[in-house]
Amino acid sequence: MKMTESYPSHPAVIVDTSILMAIPAIHSFDWGVQPITVYILDTVIDELRGLARDRQDDVKATAARRALAVLDGLQKRAAPEGIPLVKNAGHLVFAQPPSDIAPPLDPASVDHQQIALAQTHLKASLRGFCAIVTNDQEMADIATSTSPAVPVIAPGSSAMGTAIQRQLARKLHWWQLSHREGVVAEQPQRVKPARAVPRPSVDRQARLEQVVRGLYGRLRAAHHRAILSVAPLEVRLALTAHIVHSLAQHSNRVVFLFVEDRAAAEYWAGELRRRCQLSPDAVLVFGEQGILRVHGTRVVIYRHPQIESRFGHHAARFAGAGRRITVIVDGCDLLDPVWIATLLFGRDQFVGFTRYPLGHTQAVGGRMLATFFQQQTVATYTFADAEEDRWLRPFDVLRHSIAFQEDELHFYREVNDRFIALRSKASARYPELSEAVDFWEALHRTLERVVDEETASLFPLREQREALAQMARAKGETYLLNKLG
Repeated sequence: MKMTESYPSHPAVIVDTSILMAIPAIHSFDWGVQPITVYILDTVIDELRGLARDRQDDVKATAARRALAVLDGLQKRAAPEGIPLVKNAGHLVFAQPPSDIAPPLDPASVDHQQIALAQTHLKASLRGFCAIVTNDQEMADIATSTSPAVPVIAPGSSAMGTAIQRQLARKLHWWQLSHREGVVAEQPQRVKPARAVPRPSVDRQARLEQVVRGLYGRLRAAHHRAILSVAPLEVRLALTAHIVHSLAQHSNRVVFLFVEDRAAAEYWAGELRRRCQLSPDAVLVFGEQGILRVHGTRVVIYRHPQIESRFGHHAARFAGAGRRITVIVDGCDLLDPVWIATLLFGRDQFVGFTRYPLGHTQAVGGRMLATFFQQQTVATYTFADAEEDRWLRPFDVLRHSIAFQEDELHFYREVNDRFIALRSKASARYPELSEAVDFWEALHRTLERVVDEETASLFPLREQREALAQMARAKGETYLLNKLG
């Protein structure tokens, strides 16, 4: 059947072979979104027919035949506009692959045909959301790496229906938020724009303090045990300083602050000393020398990896001295789930700043946090909020991928893979490197007492990675200069 040239503005999904074999009656599936258009390519049906004849894999062949028993009849009686879904929730459309599939996609590949169809749908209108539903990881990787990137719903094999509904709702929600400005720009504009009404100037610092007090009010209502999704670093710093200052009236309170790396630890320490007017000894960055004293210390700053090796011992030491610990973690959703449980266990005050929404695939600790906090974030504050509150000046973000030539990409992968493997091997061979504040300084000292040419090769590999980073930066600057004219 020929596909119609127009695409619906409501959500659409393209269902891959792997899903159809698990859910043959796709026309009666409840997507949780109405209205919706469900696409199945004719070539996907052909692929199912081929799998049904597979004599090497009886399980797959049986699943394909079961799917065809339902889909064959639907395809034969389908009108060009499709078959109405159950409860008039939308339409099921059997479609031909796009005729103009451009490289690097392969027109002969069924997976690539589905990706191309989704891209055509997305390009047709900023309103038109379209996702691919598949359990094929290779297809998912290609779909999210192409331009425009295609949303992918990968439900897995357990509780597939629920997983599809949840992922579709989440991806559609965030897609709509991300494309809201583009949809507004696509709408017809008034011939005579409305006259701009001048807004009175505001004291940015006072406005920021007002925002922080509001966030702290929510945190206090949760008894200092909550997670907050706060994007601007300035707000996270200001709120942390406010917490430290508020806890100063309790002499037995100490804050354990966990940040991503050494540079971040030094920066946070300097900011907290300045904002809270604390002496250098009151804010400590944990290093190789250890904590020198317990009394008089208001804040101890660690790096994320030190949770596993140091937190338990130090917490017990401070508890033994009668100090009560407030844990604050910047980027808590990036932590290992076991580390999160370690920090939460026995601590009455835990404040976590997340970088991704709960449930985001890149947030490795998101599931653990969601379990502990019943899927709730007490507050969310974005850059858009900061702009609206007028303490942050408006800015634009230019996103542009940097493309390596084939030989450059091969060199990058070779150097990077060897660097990662060798650094992990060195850390396992010399445990003191994992505990060091400065890995490279500690490696220098280690190589002064032992001869290890393999480990020493980390230094030239680091220089090669730096050279590649400089090359990418130069390409980015060239693009920016051309963009600005």
